[in-house]
Amino acid sequence: MDSTLSLAVMMKAKIVFERGSDFLCFPLTPISYVPSDLSFLFDAAPSAVDLTNLSAFSTLVNMIPDDLMWPPSQARMLWDAYADVLHNADLAQSTRTADEQQQYDAANAVLYTANADGTRTGSPMLQAYDQYRDAYIVAEQNYATAKNTAETSTDPAVKNQWATQGPVLQQAVDDANNAWSEKGYKSQIEDAQGVAARLGAKSPEIEWQQWTAQFDPNINALTDAAGQSFYPSAPSPANVFEEGAVWQQFTLLGDEADDLVKLAPADLRSRLAPQSLDVAVQKVSFEFTSVVLKRAWFDAQIFDRRFWRFRDGHSVSDGQSLANGNCPAYVVAVVLARNVQVELATDPVRNAPLMSYFAAGKQLDLGFLALQPAPQPAPAAGTMHAMHVVADAPITLAVSSHPVTAVALAERISTNSAAAIRPAMRPMLARVGTSGSAELVSRPVAFNRAFATIADARRTRRWMPPIEVPPTTGNSSPPPSASPPSTAPNASTMFVLGFLCRHVPPTPNPDPTLTWSQSH
Repeated sequence: MDSTLSLAVMMKAKIVFERGSDFLCFPLTPISYVPSDLSFLFDAAPSAVDLTNLSAFSTLVNMIPDDLMWPPSQARMLWDAYADVLHNADLAQSTRTADEQQQYDAANAVLYTANADGTRTGSPMLQAYDQYRDAYIVAEQNYATAKNTAETSTDPAVKNQWATQGPVLQQAVDDANNAWSEKGYKSQIEDAQGVAARLGAKSPEIEWQQWTAQFDPNINALTDAAGQSFYPSAPSPANVFEEGAVWQQFTLLGDEADDLVKLAPADLRSRLAPQSLDVAVQKVSFEFTSVVLKRAWFDAQIFDRRFWRFRDGHSVSDGQSLANGNCPAYVVAVVLARNVQVELATDPVRNAPLMSYFAAGKQLDLGFLALQPAPQPAPAAGTMHAMHVVADAPITLAVSSHPVTAVALAERISTNSAAAIRPAMRPMLARVGTSGSAELVSRPVAFNRAFATIADARRTRRWMPPIEVPPTTGNSSPPPSASPPSTAPNASTMFVLGFLCRHVPPTPNPDPTLTWSQSH
């Protein structure tokens, strides 16, 4: 990255998206999508291209972060780390009483729906929980981006606007939180999760069997047309990629950018080029959305359970450093941006180095995208210079001969990621049929289970529109099932602004009060 503007964008993104143990990793090279790259979300019958794109997307988002920049320096995969736990852990010895078993079964009935093949999917209550939680997160993001702009601006007009806008956005957050509680079964779901966690330790082998069944590569792994095996992951809610979907607005003003650059920590500043440019901007704006990742084969609760330990004592995470453990963190969501516009401030002295940079035919590297002057007549004195987004050799998820596409990246990573797919447990092989769709060589029921991740992404709908000032009237919270999935994706090009990652707590963290095998 070659400008301080990169720091400003990253710092504001951290303010908007980071919560609790979640943190953003930022691309060092542009990663762009067009809707056809995500066609696996919409096509009823997956094609060979769908499988290739799904494989590349799944590979990209299941890499284990080891730094604040993306991609990681090592090709480590979440499914490998998960397989290591499932295959090499020792379990504590304990049994639930009849009363505890009844409580445990009741909690799981709230959380899950059992499938005929022994696996399970999220219950309607859990789906509603996820949907209304998503709406709450959207409202929080709207509030955070507007609040930071207002608090750092020296423009009285911006301050006055916030005096009106702030209470409206805060009320939207409160309303979304109330809807989550009242319509999203918040207390019921979280109470059930607590019971399942507490009593799961009493008969750990039952929960372990469920996790192992969900991870079975004969059911949940796929092989793409290039012969690369992977566990599918999908962005959710899928309807944010449909035609007409409204994304949220991200705005970064000049004085706000300067303030954020001053606040940037050393670990981010160190990523700038030695001769980085100090850019004076008037305004940066783009539309953004965040999508969580659905993984039918993965249950993050395994990292919180204290009824297991490794036979050889190695670690998944120490809960602190990204450099320690097999899986110190993992990606939980992807933040996307589109329709990016950057206006330079009227500051010819400060921006003179940048103009020379452009005159030399160079592009301004922001990490997640690159900028160059927009074609236009020579600006009149005192006017702002416009810039627009261009793809600077982007990594895309489309099939491409470019050497740094995500498809090529997936092919390189796959050679180092075989541990999760045991030779005796061959994943499903999809082939191209006469109609151009992907056909399963065997086990059609298993094929449907592998695509449960995609079905789950389609079921979750984002219904909450951006908050207007003054606010719109009427009911803004229809039931989660009110809007059926569409098959018309949006045509805009999207860039990955960041990968939202979650720290794994100290794992394993065996409970010394449980009964353990003496052979350990």
